[in-house]
Amino acid sequence: MATSDQIKADLASLQTAITATQAAVTQSQTALTQLTNDLASVAPPTPTPSPPSGPTESASGTTITDTTRKIYDSSLSLWTLANGVGLEVMCNGAPAGYTANVALLLYYNKVIYQSNAEGGWWSWDNGNWADASDPRPVGPSPTPIPTPTPTPGPAGVGPVVPVKGFLDIDFGAKTGATLQKSLFGSSMACDGGWNSLPDNWGNTQAQQAAKNIAGFGLPGMYVRINSENITINGDGSANNHGVDSTCQYLPKIMDVQTGTWSFGLGGTDDPATFARGAANVARRFITNGLPCMEYEIVNELDSMDINRYCDIVNAAADALHSIDSKIKVIPTNDAWMHSDRMRTVAQRCGNKVARFHYHIYAVGPDRDDLNAMNTGINRFRGDAQGCRGALQGTACANTPQGIGEYNMCGDPGAGERRMTTIYGAVWNLVGLHTAFTADPNCTHGAIWDWYGDGLYGLVIDPKSNPAGLPAFSVVPVGYALRLGRQYMSGPVVKSTVGSGNLRCWATTTGNQFGIMLINYDLNNTYQGQMTLSSWPVNTTGNATINMWRLDRQHQSPSPSTVSVSSGVASISLPPLSISVLTP
Repeated sequence: MATSDQIKADLASLQTAITATQAAVTQSQTALTQLTNDLASVAPPTPTPSPPSGPTESASGTTITDTTRKIYDSSLSLWTLANGVGLEVMCNGAPAGYTANVALLLYYNKVIYQSNAEGGWWSWDNGNWADASDPRPVGPSPTPIPTPTPTPGPAGVGPVVPVKGFLDIDFGAKTGATLQKSLFGSSMACDGGWNSLPDNWGNTQAQQAAKNIAGFGLPGMYVRINSENITINGDGSANNHGVDSTCQYLPKIMDVQTGTWSFGLGGTDDPATFARGAANVARRFITNGLPCMEYEIVNELDSMDINRYCDIVNAAADALHSIDSKIKVIPTNDAWMHSDRMRTVAQRCGNKVARFHYHIYAVGPDRDDLNAMNTGINRFRGDAQGCRGALQGTACANTPQGIGEYNMCGDPGAGERRMTTIYGAVWNLVGLHTAFTADPNCTHGAIWDWYGDGLYGLVIDPKSNPAGLPAFSVVPVGYALRLGRQYMSGPVVKSTVGSGNLRCWATTTGNQFGIMLINYDLNNTYQGQMTLSSWPVNTTGNATINMWRLDRQHQSPSPSTVSVSSGVASISLPPLSISVLTP
């Protein structure tokens, strides 16, 4: 049995343990309180953010072909297509430069590209469209198929190359563009200060060749009269000799009742004097019974201060419109396209302007046939786009443009004989097609020149005939322009060319149509099936249609027929040829 001393010792130890336990509990409670306070002072964790709800950059390779889809570029600008002239490109809801008949919008490697119905490609570069090509790599090559040996064609025609998916025309798919007869017009030079007109404009054989063979007498002819800037005298009076000569001879060369002509004004750089002279010229035309309704203000104003020129345009426009508000005022450009100067005119003259003119002379005999053709195509495309781009953002954004002068070579002494051959016809018609495709609001063209002037004349002047061609004969481009005026005007419909160096224009009005096919290949004949959808002639899709052709073997139009069965026709196009098909 434990002694009292032992029990007292055990109680003391137990009391010590209880005291230590109480101290530990107190310490734990203090620590718990501190932890609780620390936890209360800590901010709650930030929740994981939700994915952004705004737009994100589109994937490289994204394409759109209609108005329902969109592309966002790396800066999150919104790109879409909108209805206009065909489809047009919009950026953030506003037009992206000038576009028309767009078939595809592509975002690739952070660059916006567009392709149009003719297969042209452009990229968006610093606020402008620049020439480009499809940037996407070509897929793996298929198993090679042996290439058939081309069938030799007749002498001078070249090998026959079958073209898959040759040509498709849908007469039910109007593009929204209209091809004007005035695109196939001509310039007429006054020559030697009007004094030589009796020998050229007044030559009966030249008049008849132009009116009846080159088609100046057809309805809708457009002529641009280059007056050599000598229609206004220094005192503001009209050069009556020039006006009277025009009134005397022009009705003998073209149908002035259905056609139009623009008359060049020039002779002083004082705006007030110029305005008086413009009014006096217009009154003289009215007095002579042949009112002129279009005036071009100065020819090739290269050395003139552009702001002074704008003063002249505004003063002349006010004077002419005081006589007749329907008179059209046409500013021209320098000898070559200068977009910055054209834009200044658009900004300062605005809605007083009815049309803008510029000139194209792109190549000379130093360039071989292939280089000259490609250079011409690029020049016509670049100038048409440059003109339209210069007008964007001004009151003239939708004002028509016209090519006031054009031909292959701008140097009369260079001896560019190709202008009188089928090559010159194809070069110029491909150029017009290119300009119209780049800007369907290109409504007028005036090739240089109607008669004589060495190698330029549509009608050969025996007194100036370095090519040695028959007197008063019509060169191939004269016939080609006639075919354009006669058969090709009207609403443009969709045409798709499979491959090759081919161009196609197709138009339709009611049950009539026109098809112009241009093979600008130097060596190959292209042949294949042409499908004609929404055939406007009848419900069967069967018919025999007419064809006129210009080529190396036929320097004037050669007529033939083509059979159409169930809306399909087989056709063959020799190199350097222009073919026009009509009902």
